[in-house]
Amino acid sequence: SHSGSPPVAPSAETERFVHTAANANAFEIQSSQIALQKRTNEQVKDYAHLMIRDHTRIGDEFKSIAQKQNLQLPKGLDSKSQSSLKRLQSKSGTRFDRTYGPMMLKGHQQAVKLFQSYAQNGDDLQLKQWAQQTLPTLQEHLRRAEAMERSSPARTSAR
Repeated sequence: SHSGSPPVAPSAETERFVHTAANANAFEIQSSQIALQKRTNEQVKDYAHLMIRDHTRIGDEFKSIAQKQNLQLPKGLDSKSQSSLKRLQSKSGTRFDRTYGPMMLKGHQQAVKLFQSYAQNGDDLQLKQWAQQTLPTLQEHLRRAEAMERSSPARTSAR
């Protein structure tokens, strides 16, 4: 069935998007699994459940597109994400909540930017459409992360 022409290599932009998005997605899931064990706050628990559910679905969609398009997904987390996970592992109680909340906020600010940019300018059509479809979910996560930070009692008492 192959017509002899090799598959077109993805552009640098597409490779960067794939790498960054896959890494961010895996990080949201793994950090939220830690949150379910360590959090003190109900709002953090609800947020972590939502992250695991949505990002598992996003990850599955992403994998199936990547396979169709012959795109390489990174195997594990990059070193920056690994050290963030270690930081979360080392915290407990309200200290944990105070670390997880801002991480989710920053992570989703970055993810929304990444997906917005690819949804507008991406050169792989299927990935571009997927970025457009996924963006509203990430924007909702960002909105909830902002709300979680605003209502966090830790913010006012943090020394």
